Amino acid sequence: RDWSSDVCSSDLRAIIIDKDSNNVLYAGGVTGGVFKSYDGGSSWKKVGNNPVANEVVCSMVQGADGAIYYGTGENDFLFGGYSIKASSNSAPGYFGEGVFKSTDHGTTFTQLAATNANANSAWQDVSFMAADPTDPNRIYAGNDNTLMITTDGGTTWKGAGGGLPTNVTVKDIRLTKDGNIIYVAIAFGSAPGGTYQIWRSEDKGANFTRIGTKGVPSSASSMMIAISPSHESTIYVSLAANSYAFEGIYRSDDKGDTWNPVIVADNSPAIFNPFASQGNYDNCIAVDPNNNNKVYFAGLDLYSVEQVGSSVQTVQLSQWETFEYQNYVYPSYIHADQHIILFDRSTPYPGMYIGTDGGISKSVNATDPTVTPTTYPATTFFNADYGFNTTQLYGIGVGADNPSDVIGGSQDNGEMTVKQEGITLLDGAAIDGGDAGYCEISTLNPSMYIEEYIQGSESRSFDKGKSWSGFFDKNIAPAGGNYTFMAWLSLWESANDPTSVDSVVFVDPAFSYKAGQTITVESPNGVTFPYLLKSDLPKKTPLKVQDPTQSKFYTTDLNEIWMTRQVLNRSVPTCEFYRIAEIPGFQTMMIRSSHDGNTVFAAGFVQNGGPAQVYRITGLSGKVYKYNSKGKFSPDSIGIKTTLLFSTPGQLGLGVAVDENDPNHVLF
Repeated sequence: RDWSSDVCSSDLRAIIIDKDSNNVLYAGGVTGGVFKSYDGGSSWKKVGNNPVANEVVCSMVQGADGAIYYGTGENDFLFGGYSIKASSNSAPGYFGEGVFKSTDHGTTFTQLAATNANANSAWQDVSFMAADPTDPNRIYAGNDNTLMITTDGGTTWKGAGGGLPTNVTVKDIRLTKDGNIIYVAIAFGSAPGGTYQIWRSEDKGANFTRIGTKGVPSSASSMMIAISPSHESTIYVSLAANSYAFEGIYRSDDKGDTWNPVIVADNSPAIFNPFASQGNYDNCIAVDPNNNNKVYFAGLDLYSVEQVGSSVQTVQLSQWETFEYQNYVYPSYIHADQHIILFDRSTPYPGMYIGTDGGISKSVNATDPTVTPTTYPATTFFNADYGFNTTQLYGIGVGADNPSDVIGGSQDNGEMTVKQEGITLLDGAAIDGGDAGYCEISTLNPSMYIEEYIQGSESRSFDKGKSWSGFFDKNIAPAGGNYTFMAWLSLWESANDPTSVDSVVFVDPAFSYKAGQTITVESPNGVTFPYLLKSDLPKKTPLKVQDPTQSKFYTTDLNEIWMTRQVLNRSVPTCEFYRIAEIPGFQTMMIRSSHDGNTVFAAGFVQNGGPAQVYRITGLSGKVYKYNSKGKFSPDSIGIKTTLLFSTPGQLGLGVAVDENDPNHVLF
């Protein structure tokens, strides 16, 4: 994975090369806004000073007059195929606010009023855009209803019409160099079980005809289109099956009237699955600018497929798992989850840019036909994203002893720490890899970190992230399908909990103490606390005292809320967990504790379209937690009570906060 200094990116889907300069690029990610490079991707700076501009950038184009447009909203790319409006999704994406435009080379952006998502919710998702190469006022945008067209630079928009279906999701838009022919991929429903169609217009969108009905499967979870720059009658599509695995690449040499498979899952090697099980999330394709018979496509990794006579040659060009070895970055490394492939205008061989969950990679020899796989890795890549900061954080933890000690769990860029050190204050260091989620730093023991991978895979570290270990016991459901993609976790701690039922034994083999003296007692929680002696304490004499240092760690699976009181105890390798609440059908999105630790509030929603809800779970402090002789634990038996406080239909419950001074004052 990619954790380069001063750069961390997430889900980069939009890159354009300025029409007037091969070295000027614009790019955007689903968090972080728009960035600009003046040196071919070597360095980036954020642009756009409009404070209300939506930064959920999912598409971007440049008009023939140089104007920059970007579309917002994550609907099309949510892992699992759910709509952004589907309350059953475990990781809701961000709503967009339509289309934004800049006429000053990205210095400022203005929302196009006609695309205001508050007035028309279809504009909450603009995942694909295209610009007419010859008409500066003609721009295309695929929103959550149909293909939209403006002929006045974005002032007004209308549906494409001409036979193109509505109430569909636009999945891709491609134009020929003269702008006359438009190809559109549309989807009906969501995977599994989604249906895809390809439509073509040969009169700038006035009329559309469905193509690909013979030769291209319609059952798919994603479909991407590529037009050959050197022979525009040739088009390709890359499909992911409804299982999200690789389905195949199909080719037409007559503008989509007839099709033939290039490579499909059935005739490819059994181990060949470039999409793994997430083809609806990362699927992209592009045709070599100089070779009509060669395409590049990517999912987890980048591949080339070339038709040479009657044979098909497939070459894996990147390896995301080989980031570095002994401080050497592999030349075949590109970050996993690749979303867009773009070529510049370099001669004789155009350079290649790849947008990924880790930023932007670049190759200057990918299209060079003299580079062959015999010297693998012959095609070389390097990071081209210094300063491109679009990190998508699920959660952060802040050190109690040093507010500059911050850790964050980021989408596909690992667990990182930012200590305001290094070349710039934005420099960060990796402390773990992969998809990282919610995280915590202990307030009692600042060296103790807690992190999450996906689906309830949670770990703790007692050395500030140098080493990690799991701590779930056999009682709690193991990591996997019972948990949401990023399951909420939360840590409550107190250095002086008067309700503590725990005790610790103090004994000093060398010294005696007098009544009224204060001794320092070490807690199993890894911290010490003072204790005022009420009577003399001879040496070697054990003294049992209340342990006021307490913690409660919470995590959630789909219908349950779990708690352990041992997470700070390093001597306990697997912490004993208790299910403090079971709420059928309820999906918890956040838990917050009252200041005294006796109550937690859970925000979430009823699955499959149910209402947003808040529950209160109280009676948690001052209790002895244990399983009975049959291995069962009943919250009711020790006075833990779960109460529904609030329910509202048509919304998602995503967050809750509790006033530290008043546990009855709660925000939802």
